[in-house]
Amino acid sequence: MQKTIKRSLALFLAILMTLGVSTAASAAAPGKPPQFSAANAAQPQALPPGVLEITTQPTDTTFVIYEEWPDLTGLVITASGGGLEAPVVVDYDTAIDDRTPATNKIIWYIDLYANYEENWTLGDNEAILEVRGYKCTTFHPVKEIDGVWYGHFEMETVFYGWTKITVTAVSRGGGNQGNRDSAMDLVMDVPAPVAVSKGYGKWFRFTAPQDGYYVFKSDGGQYGETLYNEVGGVHEVEGIDPYAQLFDAEGNWLDYDDDSLGNYNFAIYRQLKKDEVVYLFARAFGWQAAVYDVIVSRLGDTQPVLQLKSYEIKATFHDYIDFWGLLEDSGVDSWSMSYDWSYIRSSWRGHYGAKTGTTYVTIWTQDGSTAQVKVTISYSSAQWLCIIFLGGWAWMPYTNIGPFNLAGNIRSLLDYGLFHSLFSMFGDWMQTLRDWMYEISYWFWERGW
Repeated sequence: MQKTIKRSLALFLAILMTLGVSTAASAAAPGKPPQFSAANAAQPQALPPGVLEITTQPTDTTFVIYEEWPDLTGLVITASGGGLEAPVVVDYDTAIDDRTPATNKIIWYIDLYANYEENWTLGDNEAILEVRGYKCTTFHPVKEIDGVWYGHFEMETVFYGWTKITVTAVSRGGGNQGNRDSAMDLVMDVPAPVAVSKGYGKWFRFTAPQDGYYVFKSDGGQYGETLYNEVGGVHEVEGIDPYAQLFDAEGNWLDYDDDSLGNYNFAIYRQLKKDEVVYLFARAFGWQAAVYDVIVSRLGDTQPVLQLKSYEIKATFHDYIDFWGLLEDSGVDSWSMSYDWSYIRSSWRGHYGAKTGTTYVTIWTQDGSTAQVKVTISYSSAQWLCIIFLGGWAWMPYTNIGPFNLAGNIRSLLDYGLFHSLFSMFGDWMQTLRDWMYEISYWFWERGW
């Protein structure tokens, strides 16, 4: 009898340690990744890093600082290793114009990153050239148009690699002014058109007519949609994604924004004094072509304070956080948040606690009102019991999002399969080890060791 109990307990612990691995994917990643450097450019999936060699340098590696993005026209690279069966020669000019999926086709993405996000400096810049290759596999039909099915392909990562490349930033007009001397003046509450081609932006100048709290925002952003059929046909709704940076009169960077106004529109808030001059550099995210409007408005004498029911909230690990409850009776029906993604993440049902500890969330509304909320995330009593007695330290990160339910997580495990759960957990641990090794190797590379 005693042996039977021990065996049952051992089996139960083995099951618990593999609970809900499949549900870990419910931690939704941001819909659009920010610009980042190689230091935090994690491999897209568990794949050995490939070897990347530049066989032909770009035709012209100079660009106008603050106005242009480095042009990689003429670049030719050779990719080998990773998941490729044989070395592949990739021509940049062809790759950027040939991203229409088709069965078994490899789609190439070639990106360039400044060592410190987008902070180029005048003169030579040692940048990071990152290349990714995705193979189109299973086709999933979504919509029938004129008798032809369009949909999406599953994409398998077959190559990931990066190397150094030197590009040179030059100025137009001297110093950090760039082409700001020809900037268009913004008039209060009057839309100013932005029509930029790929790789370019547009400068605007604004002189505050009086002391106050101002917002610089875009109008005209929209979400895009692209569907494909199995033979390379495309059905596309163009997306417009405004992006802007704000500078002072001396060219010092003040702020930036991308999507905080919703529907891909930006909003940059700033307290200004009378006759203070600022410059807005407007473009599209990713330096794509775009057409939209920029508007500057005065919101009041000072930044309004967002009134909340409470400025502190307690949450349970992997359970949803009721931020809406803080705004009850406030009259606010549209708001944005900034937070530490390691502590708080979002799914289609809302935000949830991703890691225990204390963090701070900034909430702001479209009128510029803002407030900071202290969020404390901890385990529930049931979770603590599982951690202490059932090895929860290993499997708790893989449990379902929402109120903790041990029976529900066991059902998820059984639906997913014990072998698949063990395999997925082991894969996650190996990926974490690879990420650590990657960070260590980059640390040595950055110091020339």
